[in-house]
Amino acid sequence: MIIFSRTPGALHGFLRSSGPIFTSYTTLDDPSATLVTQPFGINNAGQIVGDYTNPINNSHGFLYSGGTYTTLDDPSATMGTGALGINASGQIVGYYVNASGAHGKPELF
Repeated sequence: MIIFSRTPGALHGFLRSSGPIFTSYTTLDDPSATLVTQPFGINNAGQIVGDYTNPINNSHGFLYSGGTYTTLDDPSATMGTGALGINASGQIVGYYVNASGAHGKPELF
């Protein structure tokens, strides 16, 4: 399960994993993020996708896999990219924003 956690002035994601004995929480904060990391999707392999905001307030998509964050930026994006879901094959679906508007998931804006 992926969830958001708010602290004053910041939004962090986390992964909650339940086991037979205890529940663990893994904080999800992309190292390039300043105030926001938002996870939106996870597949059975444990790969997580979402977006984060960098120091100049631009949004970027990310893939978190095997303990490593990979930034995902659509080449047509000038104002932001977000990753919203990932399937069992590792294919990622998302959106990007440029001067002509939002593409992929426009109701977010």
